[in-house]
Amino acid sequence: FHDIDATFLVYYSFNLKEYLLNFDLIVSCLDHELSSRKIIGMANNLSICTLYLMDGVYDFSNATLNKQFTKNNIQLLSPCIYGNVFTLEEGFKEYLSNKNQTTCFQYLPLRAKLEITQKKKRGVLLTTAKTPYFNDDEFSNLVYWFKEIVHFFEQHEIEYFARIFDSRLLEKLPAITARNIVDEDLSIALSSAEVVLCTPSTVIFSAYHYNIPCVILNYRDDTVYYDSDYNLTDLSFLNEAIGSCKRRD
Repeated sequence: FHDIDATFLVYYSFNLKEYLLNFDLIVSCLDHELSSRKIIGMANNLSICTLYLMDGVYDFSNATLNKQFTKNNIQLLSPCIYGNVFTLEEGFKEYLSNKNQTTCFQYLPLRAKLEITQKKKRGVLLTTAKTPYFNDDEFSNLVYWFKEIVHFFEQHEIEYFARIFDSRLLEKLPAITARNIVDEDLSIALSSAEVVLCTPSTVIFSAYHYNIPCVILNYRDDTVYYDSDYNLTDLSFLNEAIGSCKRRD
């Protein structure tokens, strides 16, 4: 923050209203916390400007199935109680603005900024979101997708490597485990990828932003609000997706 007097804390007070009146703007990045929502609601009632800061792309399954939300029986940004929202995606900005009386701004958070360099390409990168599935059905479906993708790569002699941290997935995917590299920064992995295949994630947003060919492994067939070279919802189009990336149609 430049030329801004900012306070970073969680404040508990019997007179929260009086405390909030000291501020011109209340910023939150914890929509899943009921206490944060309460503070935002009170700030709105006091006509104090409110802002929600998204640090990643909007993912419908995460917004509805993540235990951080289900434990409180709520959904991400539903309802949207913020006067302003900073979001990564142009598509979600338009969606949220049209659905709510909210002013949205597109921006690039620090976690999405990478240092992409010219490196020798190692092939196709297989990776996932931090939490790639939210229940057993999604887990089984994702394992099936990865097995089919690996089979396709082996059939067509396509070089690939992986960056997957989920141990449960890796137990079911020995071929991927043998090519899994997790001891390097994401910037290095993306710099050495010919094409990136990833489940819905901010990784796709970053790859596309830095002009790295990328495919969304949209195994849930969810709506996505950010760009990619190919939004793959059916494995029968995998060859077309890879070819599209390599040709950059």
